[in-house]
Amino acid sequence: LRQNRAASISWGSMRTHLAKTRHVALVHGLLGWGPGQLVLPSGAVSYWETAVDSRTDTSGLTVLEAGVGPISSQHDRACELYAQLRGCRTDYGEEHSALHGHERWGPDFTGRGLHPDWCAEQPIHLVGHSAGGNTSRTLQRLLADDFWSEGTESNWVTSVTCLASPLNGSPAVYMFGCDEATGLFRWPRMLNVFSRLLPRNWILEHWGLSDTDVAYPSRLRSSGIFAGTDNLAYDLSIQGCSRINYSGFLDDFLSTYYLSCVAKCTAPGTSCSNCATPSRDCRSFFLPSCRYMCSRRVRIKHRNHSTDADHRLHQEFYRPDLDLDWCHNDGLVPIASQRYPIGGSHSIGGELSSEQPEQGRWYYTNATDLAGVQPNLSWDHADFTVLRSPLLSLAFQPIAVFADFCDAAVRAV
Repeated sequence: LRQNRAASISWGSMRTHLAKTRHVALVHGLLGWGPGQLVLPSGAVSYWETAVDSRTDTSGLTVLEAGVGPISSQHDRACELYAQLRGCRTDYGEEHSALHGHERWGPDFTGRGLHPDWCAEQPIHLVGHSAGGNTSRTLQRLLADDFWSEGTESNWVTSVTCLASPLNGSPAVYMFGCDEATGLFRWPRMLNVFSRLLPRNWILEHWGLSDTDVAYPSRLRSSGIFAGTDNLAYDLSIQGCSRINYSGFLDDFLSTYYLSCVAKCTAPGTSCSNCATPSRDCRSFFLPSCRYMCSRRVRIKHRNHSTDADHRLHQEFYRPDLDLDWCHNDGLVPIASQRYPIGGSHSIGGELSSEQPEQGRWYYTNATDLAGVQPNLSWDHADFTVLRSPLLSLAFQPIAVFADFCDAAVRAV
């Protein structure tokens, strides 16, 4: 059904451009894991499956697989990602840590950096799946701010590729325990299920939590991680994403290419022209959240639009032209949230085509287009990674998404 896109890319035309950018960092999403962080009785499980094995034609590129907190906030995940790449101790920042009530220091990667020479002269490409795309954007913001006082800049990142990322949040988080009025997470008991099903490194020591503590809701509550906004559940809510998009915190940078890869496992509804329904091959464990988003419009409660940002958010998500796109989804993220950030001063380049992309602008394309499959086939949230469906099991790899986009970007150089 699909061709091996990584093998079919003409890497020769990219070599001049990639002389500086020879590293690609893969960043996992919510409840994801890094190398060796999820070990089942059958052995270690790779989140990215074949993206980092010998079958992937990277033509000399070094593919780096990071492991960050599966439920930690975007800020904390970005700090952990930076420490892993550079090879240093994780520093969440004195002010940030004091504000949210956790320890300043986290895992120490000294001497184990994935790219210790990372700098403006040796930049990287960031490829993030799901929340990993948001983490990549947050990392670039912290680099631009020189958050760690090490002379970092935004041009340490050549491109950001987001695979089914909730750039504007997802209504699915309200189904799983976030409050519709505030975006705050209220059901830590949900994590009890995941911690027992998927034993792994939760990287929550800065909250005073061990890996076994996550199985106990009372310990999660007493840690304070869900008492405020410094967690991934809130950061994936529409409130959390709109707060940073509208504030301008996550600016786009003129030295960087931006691409979103959009997935969908829904079809037009049969009962009406302005609704959606899960497609026949949508995975069973995505069906509840898929139906939840198909059957309801985005209706976030606001208390008298208490701030100007609340009012703008309300206006944005009631737009008729976006309404149906908040129903069509990949099982976890609506397509309206996957394409590009809404709000603020983001420059939208539109759908990726044969035209040369420009730096500092957001482009988007469909996963089925990049994978070379029939456009009417569905592609759900897990098809980018280890959980891909048997129907689409041939050779799609996250590195191929990067390859296609970067190949187009190189033509602009």
